[in-house]
Amino acid sequence: AQVLDRFRNPSLEHRWLSISTQATIKLQQRAIPVLLHYYELRGTVPPHFALGVAAYLRFLRSTATADGQFIGEVNGRPYPIQDEHAAYFADLWAHLAPTDLVSAALGNTSLWGGHDLSRLPRFAECVSYYLTHLLAEGAPATLAAFFQEKAAVRFF
Repeated sequence: AQVLDRFRNPSLEHRWLSISTQATIKLQQRAIPVLLHYYELRGTVPPHFALGVAAYLRFLRSTATADGQFIGEVNGRPYPIQDEHAAYFADLWAHLAPTDLVSAALGNTSLWGGHDLSRLPRFAECVSYYLTHLLAEGAPATLAAFFQEKAAVRFF
């Protein structure tokens, strides 16, 4: 609730790109323990988390510039990516289909503190589902569909 209140405060200027700096490390240290705990308690995919990981992977879709920077693009607008693993993800995006990219990224234990996230039941399938939707329909449509699905049926 406190975080949401911060973001609703019109007096604070939030620079989304600053918040996304080193997203991989932030996920590893802050979010992956929560994901693993959720699986311990419930044994199933947390859909909001899977959508978040899909959005993270989409965000890291980039190409390298001549000076070694990594640039992503959304709606025709470029944005810089500041993540120590940007080159790894740029290479995945250059060589793999989205479903294979999800499997490779989630299975890379060096990204996730020694954990192979591709082994979590149905997690890779769910992340792939949302990533495919993000790529085909964009974020607004994916979010709308996500909340409609959540209201109607639990898919994962």
